[in-house]
Amino acid sequence: MAANPDAPAITSVASAYAGAVTEDLRLLVGVDLTVEGPKIDLVESNAVLAADAPVAVTTAQAKDGSTEPFLFVVGRPEAAALASLSMGQDEEQAKEIGGKALDSETLDAFGEVMNLCTGVLSRIFTEDYGIPAVGLSSTEEVEAPRRDQSWIERGSYVALRYTLSIPGHGDAQMHLVFPRSVVDAWFEIDVEGGLQSLEGSTRGEGEVESTSIVFIDASDDDRKQVEDLEEELGHSVWALSPDEFDPEELDEFEEVGAFFIEWDLGVRPGLDLLEVLRADEKLSGLPIIIAMTKPSDGLVRCALRCGADSVVMKPYEVEEIVSRLNPLLLERQQTRQ
Repeated sequence: MAANPDAPAITSVASAYAGAVTEDLRLLVGVDLTVEGPKIDLVESNAVLAADAPVAVTTAQAKDGSTEPFLFVVGRPEAAALASLSMGQDEEQAKEIGGKALDSETLDAFGEVMNLCTGVLSRIFTEDYGIPAVGLSSTEEVEAPRRDQSWIERGSYVALRYTLSIPGHGDAQMHLVFPRSVVDAWFEIDVEGGLQSLEGSTRGEGEVESTSIVFIDASDDDRKQVEDLEEELGHSVWALSPDEFDPEELDEFEEVGAFFIEWDLGVRPGLDLLEVLRADEKLSGLPIIIAMTKPSDGLVRCALRCGADSVVMKPYEVEEIVSRLNPLLLERQQTRQ
């Protein structure tokens, strides 16, 4: 694959991923977990995971087949916790599953979680940096590398070591493991001399520039409500009914900073407008947040997979809008500098 000369150092992408995947995982599993870091290391295959314990490994690869596969590596207890939460099970059930070999149902559920994590990476890659999208390949349980080398080839790897904190389960590690050749091709860097720790990263810090936010909502009352929040939001608000949004007249939105789209617009699904915006060359990279009155795991998963950056609950509240919107605006603002 031809390297992108405008691609940033891997540190920028890796840091952006931590914030984006935290938001999406919280929506999927319904708990206030965090993904922090990463620390980035150049390692050999036998040091990808130091702990001598079973792991759940998800393999992902470029959808266009242009790169080698890379791996998500997560410990068995954490894989079980994420899978159980996504299936609506409680902490005790998760701990019970995590204490023994993962069955096919748990691995399938963990695969869905990792599919979301892969989707976040694809979104960052394709929309911001022009790197081919990646897709989930498989999820399996294997022994630790010191006892089973079958799942990873010999050679140098770039390991992105994230700290995964799940309430009730403590802190653990989630690794993204890239063959060195892939990182060289994607980012045009000297990985041996150029990798650095992101511990203490200032990602997310900074002042968000004021912009114009479009809310597309079928409810007259809800549009009026969000207009009244304009001063508190710190952004100008443009509230439209679905009838006022014309997919054939998108030029008027070129200076817009983000979109909020109600999931059920009555006359059409909000998903239709999401797809229209993602297909437009000039607007495709804007933050798009879906608003739902009764979000379920399935609906949230569908929205995120179809290209939404996040989901908010209705009725609209300033705190939730700001918590979802401003990190996305700041990330886009810093990327464009």
